[in-house]
Amino acid sequence: MQVSIEAFKPLPAGLSFSWNLPDDVSVAEGNQQGFLTEFSANQIQTLTLKIKGYNKTKKSFLSFSLNGSIDNVPLHREALMSSRPED
Repeated sequence: MQVSIEAFKPLPAGLSFSWNLPDDVSVAEGNQQGFLTEFSANQIQTLTLKIKGYNKTKKSFLSFSLNGSIDNVPLHREALMSSRPED
């Protein structure tokens, strides 16, 4: 799985991210949780997580969450992905 995050203005370091996986899915490579580094406006950071057990034979969902605060304003973004997007 891969998520690209684009900053429209400079973002401070320390925004936390997490991949929320179904119980029967495991991490093969990468960090399931962590913190973004500082990045400037129009910069893109791409996070990749290799997983096992997530396929089209069983419909399931995983999500990616980004949380933190920018200029004392709470930030929460989430992306939901389906193993069967065609359904």
